[in-house]
Amino acid sequence: MAPVTKLVYWRPFRGRVLANFNWSRINYRSVVVVTTAEYNPLVIDFRIPIPGQPLPPPAADDRRRFIGDADIWVSNISPHGPDPNRRDPGGVSFVIHVDFPSPLPVATDIILLDPPDELIFQQS
Repeated sequence: MAPVTKLVYWRPFRGRVLANFNWSRINYRSVVVVTTAEYNPLVIDFRIPIPGQPLPPPAADDRRRFIGDADIWVSNISPHGPDPNRRDPGGVSFVIHVDFPSPLPVATDIILLDPPDELIFQQS
């Protein structure tokens, strides 16, 4: 399967926050990568007028991600589910860290790389 990605915009926060994203394509054996960055919540109009043509509609995802003064990172990525007994459709939990004095808006890219090629149990 080719990798698939979901771009998720989170509310502004600071500190350590446990995040969860339900996605039925993910299960407990899935390979998931999560990246994060600060973003500007204002939608920037990237439409380019073409002479004699109507202006295309604005895109809802034209929010600019950037590297600011804050240290922002993801840890403890844990794919889960599905588990119908717990109403868990499948998804991924992870921790987002925002090391900054005030809350900041954060975006994550959740990348599904299924399936794993091989399971290896390594002993030290």
